[in-house]
Amino acid sequence: MSFTVPEAVVRLLTADVAVEIARTFGDQPVYPQRIIVDHPDGASGAPRGSARRFPGWPGPVLVLSDENQGVCSWGVPAGESGEVVVGGDLLDAGCATVAYAASVADFIAARRWDHRCLNTGPVLQAQAAELDLASLGYLQARLAPEVATAGWPGPRQYRFEDRDVRVLLWSQAGQCDWWVSAASPASLRHFAAGLPDLPGLGQGLWSSDQDGERGYAAELRGDGMRRLAWQASEWPGDLLDDADADPATGAGSRIAGLRFRDVGLACAEACAALAACLD
Repeated sequence: MSFTVPEAVVRLLTADVAVEIARTFGDQPVYPQRIIVDHPDGASGAPRGSARRFPGWPGPVLVLSDENQGVCSWGVPAGESGEVVVGGDLLDAGCATVAYAASVADFIAARRWDHRCLNTGPVLQAQAAELDLASLGYLQARLAPEVATAGWPGPRQYRFEDRDVRVLLWSQAGQCDWWVSAASPASLRHFAAGLPDLPGLGQGLWSSDQDGERGYAAELRGDGMRRLAWQASEWPGDLLDDADADPATGAGSRIAGLRFRDVGLACAEACAALAACLD
């Protein structure tokens, strides 16, 4: 069964480029060393009877690379769309195939961008709450969007950049993984200063790089804890409302608020002590 390799694949994905972009996440390059086409009828380079690399895709797909643990594969479907798809056991999608990048050029660009982001140190990281509109808007107001991808390692990947600052987000249901890097320590410190204000980042930032952990992540976590302590000390003022008090006793919300103040102050003291330890 014949398959015509798309011109963009031949032109852009040379042997050297395939090896280069595979190193980003340790993928196993397939094309151009081997020409393997995954067909709906199972007639591919894989052993007969094995599962399709691109389950559910209606036509043949040229295999570009396999994920380092064999969980999924990337490929280019037959036709003129030029998109790159990812298929396999996908997070939040199950055994499926979805569009990963709009073109082979975007596929290569995303891999190169990720390599620069993850290997320009120090790199700040966080496993935060599900990505919300406020956090996305915060990034969009400060950085320019770069190529976006979908399907792996989660349903959606966002990339933002401005001069020498890069932010990579792996967004999925219930969680978003953050990577923040910059070409200079000063740029990283300046941009990261506002991150503790975002949901889940105040105490979630860390760095696998020793200098990054000591110089940035611990400082930002401490700043987040200090902000939490300040907020805890301010909560009772919002709770004290004479209009809610019992008119006969003057109690009610005011007494509850005073009790809440005690809890809030205790929380503030604990947070401040922890922040001091992190400094």
